[in-house]
Amino acid sequence: MLKSFTKEIEDIRQMYAYHHYFNAEKVALLYPGRKNYVSGKFIEIEGQKDKLDLECGLLFTEFSDSVKKWQTQIGVEINNWINN
Repeated sequence: MLKSFTKEIEDIRQMYAYHHYFNAEKVALLYPGRKNYVSGKFIEIEGQKDKLDLECGLLFTEFSDSVKKWQTQIGVEINNWINN
């Protein structure tokens, strides 16, 4: 989904760190674009079976003709994601 394998690994590491730092059940990175939400789970790591239910994902939101409209759309996208 992402252009660069190295970038993809960095994004996954970033989301994994967010899970730990914020003690979150799900995390996502938000990108500009017109794609569907991409979700996944982390694989089992020895001694960390409690992390298997953690969701990570990529959110996309299309740029609007105004920054204010885009900011509002970002808020809507994030709100929908949090509540689903």
